[in-house]
Parts: sequence; structure tokens; C-alpha cells
Amino acid sequence: MTWNPPWSLPFSMLFGLLPYRLSRLFWFLIQITIVFFFAIVLWEIYGGMKRFVWIALIGLFAFGPTLQMLKFGQMTILVLFGCLGFLYFVRRGSDFWSGVMASLMLVKPHLLYLVLIAVIIWSLSHRRYGILFGIAASLVVATLVSWLINPNLIAEYLYAIRYNPLGNWMTATLGTLLRLIFGADKLYLQFIPSAIGVIWFIVYWLKNKATWDWVATLPLIILASAATTSYGWTFDYAVCGWAVIHIATLFDFSKWTIQKTFIIISFFVVSIMSIFLAVNFSWFLWLPSFFLVWYVLSFKYLMIDKSAVQKNEILLAN
Repeated sequence: MTWNPPWSLPFSMLFGLLPYRLSRLFWFLIQITIVFFFAIVLWEIYGGMKRFVWIALIGLFAFGPTLQMLKFGQMTILVLFGCLGFLYFVRRGSDFWSGVMASLMLVKPHLLYLVLIAVIIWSLSHRRYGILFGIAASLVVATLVSWLINPNLIAEYLYAIRYNPLGNWMTATLGTLLRLIFGADKLYLQFIPSAIGVIWFIVYWLKNKATWDWVATLPLIILASAATTSYGWTFDYAVCGWAVIHIATLFDFSKWTIQKTFIIISFFVVSIMSIFLAVNFSWFLWLPSFFLVWYVLSFKYLMIDKSAVQKNEILLAN
């Protein structure tokens, strides 16, 4: 069963034209290709040296949620691809195509909801209305394609979410933790972390809007969104791989420290746990929060370490 919105169905329908085994193989190869492309492009965007791009590939393919995403054939890969595509086109001033790519994040709108809010607010504040037009046009066209094939689509989708609500599931989120503590029947608890996430983003936006840089801000916003999403499974947190690559580009492997060892070991231990522990998905409700803390602390330490190295190089040069 799927809860993806109607505009996501054209992607599924394309593969439905083929026999299952062939379509599954084809989709798997597309996923692998996008992961490779994502790692290479993001490594370059964050200033990683080309000869060390293999580090990004190892980091992403060793990341537990990425492997879970590939195993289950999840559409989370489209969310990642859409976010990367948005960054690519917005940096080149191509607003319409930025919006088209951003619309892919709406395949799972709850997952990167803070990024979507950021896109809307930034577009409005900078009068980049073409981005919003690109998003709207993509959603209308995709929904229309689905509706033409199945005119009962909208009614059936509304029926599905009414009689098979997501509230029946205890997913890997902080909202689930609140429901486990205060009562599983209290569905509103599922959305409290997201409300807190929105408040945090408003404060963050007001503080940084004058110097807004998508390359610098996206890793943190993606992690904050994943950590406070209302619904999410382990494979959804493959979006956190964005921050993993960013941290990898900051590493100076010529100088080893205890802190760097801890950063790498903690990454691999948690990744292995998310792959091999035979437990319910809801057990991993702490996973995106862990990577949010991991990213913030790793970034802070590696930037301090990088500054110290640069100062030493200047002193030696003098």
C-alpha cells in the first residue's frame, strides 16, 4: 500500500508497464545511478578534491538508510534527486526548472517539509516566482496524467487516507515516542515535533535571511526536517546522506585525532545497526536526531580543526 500523493503515481505507472522482475531491476539500476551521481556532484559542490571522490561514494553506500532505501526500492531517491536538482538550477538562475526539481520533494512532502517551506519563503522574499510556478505546473501536470488514466483517483486517494490513516502506524519519529509515552490514541502528538521544527526554522530564517546560502544551509535544514518529521521510516532517512557527504569534504585525513576517529566509528556503528538489527522500524525513532547531533558536533570540530591547520600553515610560511 502507498500513501504517496496522486502526483507521484506517474513514476510508478511507468514501471507498471513492465513485468515485475524486469521493472524492479530497472528501478534498482536507476536508484544506483542516482546515488552515484548524487555523491559525485555533491562532493564537488562542497569542494571535495576530485581524486578523493571515492570517499563520498563509500560514505553514501555505507550509510544504513541508503542501503535500506535500495533494498525496499523506495521513492526517497526522487526526494534526494529533487533537492539536488533544485540546488543545481537555483545556483544557475533557472527558476522554472528549479521549481520542477523541487516538486520531486513533494513525492514525500512530510520528509523535507522544512526545505519546502524554505523554498517557498525564499522564492517569495526574492521575488523568484518562477520557482513557485515550476512547482505548481509540475504537480498539476503529474496529477492530470494520473487522473486521465484513473478519473476516480482523487476520490480513491481521499478514501484511502481516511480509512487507512497513517495514524495506525508507529513510525520511526519523535512523534511516535511522544505517543508511546503519553498514549498511542493521541494522534496530535505525532505533529508536535514538526510544529517545533517550524518554529525553529522561522527563527533560523530571520537570523540568516540576509546572508542566505543554499549550499551552506541545506544540510542542517534537511537534518532538522528529518528529525522532526511527522512520519518516517528508516529508508526515508537516506536524505541525511547529504550531511554525511558535507562532513566528509571537511576531513583532513593527513592528521588523525581521537575526535575524527569517533566521528567515523560512530557513523559506521549506527549505520550497521540500522541495517542488521532485526527490530521494528519504530525502534529507530532516534536515528535522524542522532545524525542531526552528529552533524552539528562534527561540523563544529572539523571547522575548528581546519582553522587551526590554516593558521599553522600561515605561521610556517612566514
